[in-house]
Amino acid sequence: IPFDAAVDFHRWIAMTAVVLSIFHSAGHGVNVYSFCVSSLSSLACLFPSVFFDDGSELPHKYYWWFFETIPGLTGVLLLVVLAIMYVFASRQFRRMSFRAFWVTHHLYVILYILILIHGSSNLIQRQSI
Repeated sequence: IPFDAAVDFHRWIAMTAVVLSIFHSAGHGVNVYSFCVSSLSSLACLFPSVFFDDGSELPHKYYWWFFETIPGLTGVLLLVVLAIMYVFASRQFRRMSFRAFWVTHHLYVILYILILIHGSSNLIQRQSI
């Protein structure tokens, strides 16, 4: 079994995950920005099942989307966990403290749980009549 090739493959997959996570987060950042600066009437026209233009409701601000929704909060936590794992997996930190590298790499359990919660809000839909 070529273990060196497995380590290289692991690093490629990890770097791909980091890059795609950054792109994914940037896309959501653009979406949240456009939701925050758009008028409620235009949002209600584009997304009638989500936004209602009754004249009294203002669109939610960025902190609501990132910290008061399950996908937003789990997304922020996923980025934090991924950043911790990435930093401690770097060559300098690994050489300084292999134990810290090893312990932070076990955050993958939390990472997978957060991924399941992050995506589950859109997997189950309300029953339509």
